[in-house]
Amino acid sequence: MTNSQRLALRLSEVRQKLNELVAIDGPNDEQRAELTKLTAEYPQLETQYRAVLVAESDDGNTERRDDDAEAAEVRQLVQQVELSEYMAEAATGREATGVAYELRAAVFGDEARPGLVPWEALLPPNDEARVDAESTAVAGQGTQQSTILERVFANTAAAFLGVSMPQVGVGDSSFPVFSSGASAELKGKGVAKDAEAATITGNTLTPKRISARYLFRVEDAARLRGLEESMRLDLAGALGEAMDKIILTGDGTAPNPTGFFDDGASITVAADPTAVDGYDDVARFAAKAVDGRYARNAMGVCVLFGVSGYQFASGLFPTSGDYSATDYLTAKSGGVQVSAHVPAAASNIQQLLLWRKDMGMGSAVAPVFSGVELIRDPYTNAAKGQVAVTAVMLTDFAILRTGAYRIEKVKSA
Repeated sequence: MTNSQRLALRLSEVRQKLNELVAIDGPNDEQRAELTKLTAEYPQLETQYRAVLVAESDDGNTERRDDDAEAAEVRQLVQQVELSEYMAEAATGREATGVAYELRAAVFGDEARPGLVPWEALLPPNDEARVDAESTAVAGQGTQQSTILERVFANTAAAFLGVSMPQVGVGDSSFPVFSSGASAELKGKGVAKDAEAATITGNTLTPKRISARYLFRVEDAARLRGLEESMRLDLAGALGEAMDKIILTGDGTAPNPTGFFDDGASITVAADPTAVDGYDDVARFAAKAVDGRYARNAMGVCVLFGVSGYQFASGLFPTSGDYSATDYLTAKSGGVQVSAHVPAAASNIQQLLLWRKDMGMGSAVAPVFSGVELIRDPYTNAAKGQVAVTAVMLTDFAILRTGAYRIEKVKSA
């Protein structure tokens, strides 16, 4: 049995058990504990299953196998690299050596230089990231067409919503989408079928800067190794938090891209509810997003709540039963998550975002241009023996398939 088959089987078992537990009227403590455990396990299994499907795909091409071997070598370096090597390089001005040097050279090739950090170095040591070949140039000098890679920040709302975060090289990056084309028709004998034009939208994204800043004493440079895990979590968390806010609430005014909740996103938005929502209203959110194309059933819909919306929905219970509306959605949908960056409620109405995920990752994209750069400033605080290090990441965001998303609203009072 392959890993994907094993995970698919476990997903089916967990889903079946969750359905059984939700249907129980008046569960005991053991059953409640099992529900909580399985509810937490399900989204983790989903993430592993998608990653395994990508890893197991093989078209039998020798060139692809060579690429896979190279990617496997890079993944091995990712498992060994320490972010502290790059931080020490920025603090001391001495170029990184060993694994840190090799990973940078493998990821950036001719573009590799001191101060540039592969985003893979931000991952926790035991998290594996798939690394594909760099993009190829298309449609004009300095513009690149990117293949979709794995996400960078696994716990962000962006990742939960299927936003791909490919690492791309220098220059603008193009993400073409085949938006319309030929329609198939049943024809009689000798009846011609006219040709139809294909429409491919380019979606060219340009670098936009996100920064975070650190201040070190030069004496600490030799001690950075002991700060390894905290540095990873802090830097990845800071950049991931900033990206999440941009992706969800960017208002389209330069330098902000248009985020999911901006009016210009062209996502279908439900009308404002006129009455306070009840249990049945909220429990049906995932089912209402099923369209038979981007989502074939409620399990193909992920639900992102804002804080107040989730708190309200968690207090809604059926006339008979101990499980709230959010418990029901967690068991019956593709997953439930909360983000502090969902716009606050207005007039007791808060929006929530639904992702129809059956098309897979890539319906929206936030590329990372040339990894993360650490810029060293030993001068400003030289009298104090301090070195400032500014982390710079260049990114952008676009929704490639607006049909994969829908905005619902919950009224709490």
